[in-house]
Amino acid sequence: MENSRVDGFITDQFTSTWLMNQNSHAIYSVTPLTTMRFDLCCALKSDDLLLCSILNKAIAVSTDDFNAIVANNTMAENSWRTSIAKLPPSGIVAFAAIMLLLVGALAYALFIQQRSQKEKIAMAAMTKYNQEQQRFFSTISHDMRTPLNAILGFSYMAAQKVISPEVKNYLGKIQISGQLLLDLINDTLTISKISSGTLKLNARAEDFVQLLSSITVAIKEAAEQRHITFTMQNSSIRKTILADRLNVQKILLNILSNAVKYTPEGGHVNFTIADAENGNIVFTVQDDGVGISPAFLPHIYEPFIQENRPDVKAAGTGLGLSIVKQLVDMMQGTIAVTSVVNKGSTFTVKLPFQDATAELAQQQKATKVDLSKLQGKHLLICEDNTLNTEMLLAMLKGKGVTAKATVNGADGVKAFEQSKPGEYNAILMDVRMPVLNGLDATRQIRKLARADAKTIPIIAMTADTFEEDVKRCFDAGMNAHVAKPINPSQFFELLAEKIK
Repeated sequence: MENSRVDGFITDQFTSTWLMNQNSHAIYSVTPLTTMRFDLCCALKSDDLLLCSILNKAIAVSTDDFNAIVANNTMAENSWRTSIAKLPPSGIVAFAAIMLLLVGALAYALFIQQRSQKEKIAMAAMTKYNQEQQRFFSTISHDMRTPLNAILGFSYMAAQKVISPEVKNYLGKIQISGQLLLDLINDTLTISKISSGTLKLNARAEDFVQLLSSITVAIKEAAEQRHITFTMQNSSIRKTILADRLNVQKILLNILSNAVKYTPEGGHVNFTIADAENGNIVFTVQDDGVGISPAFLPHIYEPFIQENRPDVKAAGTGLGLSIVKQLVDMMQGTIAVTSVVNKGSTFTVKLPFQDATAELAQQQKATKVDLSKLQGKHLLICEDNTLNTEMLLAMLKGKGVTAKATVNGADGVKAFEQSKPGEYNAILMDVRMPVLNGLDATRQIRKLARADAKTIPIIAMTADTFEEDVKRCFDAGMNAHVAKPINPSQFFELLAEKIK
């Protein structure tokens, strides 16, 4: 019947009971036939008198208990097979499904846990790598900016004197070389910040014409030195834009300086600016220089990579276009290039800018600074580098400012503590100094029990330029941060703004 060879069978109650007990009730459908009567018969060999006698006696004494005896012998066997057989198929399927789900859930949980553990390990390794990388770049930046501060500072002051054209030319070349080295340091730091995700855009209201002028003045001079014709056509009607001035300059100066650099003498570089839809401004730089080969074109935005051509002398580090591409992406703009070898290249940059007329008017009103108020002021300088101290004293003297110099933070704290209230108008504080660093010196000054200790402007003048370095200066109680090498005009404006 289980194999579907018959539809059913007739058996006695005891056999049907045994089958029901051994298997699932759902397998069988039992129907009692009450009108039928069956006799229980057995046959024995006639010569087996002993067995016949035993059976006769057994039947004679067990008439009343026969049903109980049969029932006991037809009960279900106590085994795992009969237990499973009694389960309904739907129950077995449900149980198996539940177990599979539990196993699957457990396996998934283990997978997630392992992946999470791997991600934590990878994240910790990446964090450690970024920290070590940032520490390395911070140290390199500091150690290079410190002597650059003296180089650019002294050459700037020397150029202000009445000197021969020849010496003025030499000083100009020192300034250019120093600025190129500073640009290299800044580019390396920019790449590091972009890679670690710490570079932040700082959009402010800018005069668009002045922004373009700050870019083209330097390019015109470079083009004239190489006898290259530089032209600019500005058809944009934009007067003010909301932009990160420094990084917009970095994008356009990199492209324009490359155009001048790789265009032979007598060539042409054309810079056009036009408005586009959706608030975009389109900057196009076209030259008739050496061009870029089709094979190298896909690699132009990779850092530290330059095309190796016998007819082209490579210049720079190969960081410029890599920085340009990443900055353009951060500004949600686009950059495209077309180029033909020995015929020239065309770079097209589209950047979105909002109008900022009202913001610019407010900024200009707030940033007007009268530098004449610096005359007669007295400052305290905490600086361990003697060349930087000498350069700073000379710069301040040119504005009618006197200063007392100390060689470390401890001497600076002592000098301020021994001064009369109000004797110093501001403190210029280096950060990395022996005996006591500038951060701890600032904290000690702020804790002194005198009124001017809480109010005197303390300005960080340091080669530590990372964002977290700036934050540490403000957290220690400083009022401003000036990065070395010092930009004289910006420095004096800041100083005049902070001195009451």
